[in-house]
Amino acid sequence: MSLFSGTPFTILSNLPHRSKAVFFGRSYAAFTRWQNPWSELDSTPPAIQRETILIPHPERPLKAWMYSPKTRGTVGGILLLPGLHYLGPTDPRSDRFARVLASAGIRVFVPFLPDFMTQIIRPSVAGDVEVAFEKFLEYEDQPGIFSISFGSFPALHLAAHPKWASQIGGLITFGGYGDWLETIRLAMARAGTGKENWDPLNTPVIFMNFLPYMPGAPKDPVPLFSAWRRYMERTWGDPTMK
Repeated sequence: MSLFSGTPFTILSNLPHRSKAVFFGRSYAAFTRWQNPWSELDSTPPAIQRETILIPHPERPLKAWMYSPKTRGTVGGILLLPGLHYLGPTDPRSDRFARVLASAGIRVFVPFLPDFMTQIIRPSVAGDVEVAFEKFLEYEDQPGIFSISFGSFPALHLAAHPKWASQIGGLITFGGYGDWLETIRLAMARAGTGKENWDPLNTPVIFMNFLPYMPGAPKDPVPLFSAWRRYMERTWGDPTMK
């Protein structure tokens, strides 16, 4: 297993040698047609099948969306791990990206991660991803992993795990973090502090994770969590709020 910083195709290490030239020609054409700076983000590739896969779990039931092309075979698979977002795989950006990958002949497996969809970072998300990866192995041998944002945590955990590392074709982290404390400082910084990338929209997520350790925290956090959730629903994805 290798860590790459290239395109999604670089992590499909199990391609037969003779098929690579044909695959890359067709796949790059399909991929760049839909994923480029001039793409219309409200349009998606046609002839993509999306099915719900139920994942057995010892503690809680999980599920995933699996995307496959209807008009061509697949030549590899990618486990796509979303970041910390209440919509999870239902985020239109995630759904579209998975469809674009599928149009390029890649089977895509996107698990619903309960912790990340409630914006709470728990160690259990790593176990959820392990179970999801094991399920995906029923469909693809040595799939690659593509993680987005906070999805880098369970992705890197999986890639470093002695049980799974040899079964992973490659790994790409997009917008992942390497320093947890620096990530928190950036999210909590204020305008005028020299933090050019400060994003106030992420602040509620930090509060939600730190609430149990804050003095004076309410015994019932549900109303406060609901208010923060409404804030995120009204601001996230709105470019005018950036």
